[in-house]
Amino acid sequence: MIGIIGIVGILSCTNKQNATKIEVGNITEDIVSKIELKKVDFGILTIAHVSCSDYESWFNLDSKKSTIENQDSISLFMDIINNLQRDISEYNYDKSPDVRAKLLIFHTNNTTDTLCMGNRDCIMLNGKLYLFDYKLMKIVENL
Repeated sequence: MIGIIGIVGILSCTNKQNATKIEVGNITEDIVSKIELKKVDFGILTIAHVSCSDYESWFNLDSKKSTIENQDSISLFMDIINNLQRDISEYNYDKSPDVRAKLLIFHTNNTTDTLCMGNRDCIMLNGKLYLFDYKLMKIVENL
């Protein structure tokens, strides 16, 4: 019995260290191969709200671009992303981030997830809203 508990404990620890999977709905996607990040200063003001789909048209020339392929760095990102809390407030029907950073998360099964975040308002992952995460913002800002 103790041997079985020990093996389960080792497997659960191993699974947490390899946090390069993302759960989208009830489907666990394949392993993340890289993350492409485009960002501008989170304090930049614009005359209009910048949606996720309009990010490149607003900031393409000013964006700082990074590619993350180190598995430890990917695991750090994915651990935070996998623990984001859904925004289930009744007032989120017209809410979307005023985007200042866009992450493309590439999986080994040739799927791509899109995460957009603004300056302290909310996060959008594949069209679904999540509560803002300051830890994720700080990591993105420092890249």
